Amino acid sequence: MILQDLDLKQLTHKTALRDLPSYALCLDIQSPGRHIARAFECYPSLPGAIVMDQGQVRAVISRRIFLERLSQPYGIEIFLKRPIASFLSVAHLTLPPLHQPLDRVAKAVESALDRPDSHAYEPILVVGSAMTCVYQFQETQDLPDPQGSPSPWTIAAQSPQDCSWSLIDFRTLLLAQTHILALQKKQLKRANRQVKKTQNQLIAQEKMASLGSLTAGIAHEIRNPLNFINNFSQLSGELVEELRDCLGEVRPSLDTDRGGILDEIMADLASNLQKIQTHGQRAETIIQGMLLHSRGGPRRWEQVDLNTLLASAANLAFHGIKSKDLKFNVAFTTDFDPTLEPMEVVIQDLDRVFINILSNACSAVYSKFKTQSHTYHPEVAITTQQKSNGVEIKIRDNGSGIPDKFLTKIFDPFFTTKPTGEGTGLGLFLSHEIITQQHQGQLQVNSSWGDYTEFVITLPLVHQISDSKILESQPLEGQRSDDPLSDTLEDYESVEDHESALIMI
Repeated sequence: MILQDLDLKQLTHKTALRDLPSYALCLDIQSPGRHIARAFECYPSLPGAIVMDQGQVRAVISRRIFLERLSQPYGIEIFLKRPIASFLSVAHLTLPPLHQPLDRVAKAVESALDRPDSHAYEPILVVGSAMTCVYQFQETQDLPDPQGSPSPWTIAAQSPQDCSWSLIDFRTLLLAQTHILALQKKQLKRANRQVKKTQNQLIAQEKMASLGSLTAGIAHEIRNPLNFINNFSQLSGELVEELRDCLGEVRPSLDTDRGGILDEIMADLASNLQKIQTHGQRAETIIQGMLLHSRGGPRRWEQVDLNTLLASAANLAFHGIKSKDLKFNVAFTTDFDPTLEPMEVVIQDLDRVFINILSNACSAVYSKFKTQSHTYHPEVAITTQQKSNGVEIKIRDNGSGIPDKFLTKIFDPFFTTKPTGEGTGLGLFLSHEIITQQHQGQLQVNSSWGDYTEFVITLPLVHQISDSKILESQPLEGQRSDDPLSDTLEDYESVEDHESALIMI
């Protein structure tokens, strides 16, 4: 008889009957009934006894049926002193269905529930015993102490060959089936959540791809009229200077009041044209960035001032979060190293990394601001420092931080701590790929839950894959290599091009 508890943690949907605790009390049909009573008395968990007749199973006497017969008038005198055959002649027991050790729990439960109601909770009979220790059962021999044997054991009537069958308590079977169903339910829920998450991610990626194409188209359409604005403002400034020279010749003939008004008008006109040129150039820079972000194909390595690139990315990230809530404000503090030398990088990809990390920082402080708006002051700090082996960039926010259990997964693809629909889980993954694979640098994260999050980017000074200032770099996995606007980035790149365009018009 096996004396072991059912370990629910070991059960899976593939659990078979051989994995469940089983019991075997094999008694010959001519043995007295007191042997069964003695075994039931010593082992309360024993579900029944297997009755053998010439090496074959004749019947299974469950604990319930045996005790019911003993409770009848003269039951003890009749059944305990006579052979088990007498009990069977009165009880009219039939041989229960046989189960194989490899049968699944679900199949055994289904088969057991098909039995008549009076036998629904009877133990099931399994062919093949997994018992390791066999004891001779004799009337003069005390039953083995269940606490004294560390290994599973069986009570045998005559020999080990008589114990080739075992019983499994139906309650154990139901408990195992209930646990397996609960596991399957959890697995289905988990799979359903994963499917929904994947669907949301695919939808978000499709939206981002459509947004990239739309952005490229809009930026390209805006760029042409903006070029004319910039060119005409520059030409108008030159015309104002020529007009000022011409008016200088007639200025002595004018009275003081008219001369003063004329000088004031000329100064305002020159100032207005200068402002138009300044803001036009700023708009041109923004459009250039939009085209770079939406552009696929080979990436060019170019030298850039990282301090300027970070300042531009911070400005875009700030306005992005500001558009959600006009009342929200975040303090950006910068500690840029003035000795920082221009570095050779893939500008559009590195700019994407900066914008992504800074946008995450703004989102983190905004989430904390919504819950602690009266006492909390959102801050994002950006630091650059020239090192002997490269440049170190730190972006730190005083937001909610990242739980420790998520730090090891933060750069995994499709992993996000944002609510469903707000993040694709690809931003930090692609950022990590751009820094570590493309630029041969390092991207690390330090965080304290509820306090801060800090990303540390280290870029090497020398790229082994680059020997010149402008090199071709293959796109990262997942980026488009066919961009119909790739040739338009060079349109109207100089004043001469602008003037040629004006002459053509």
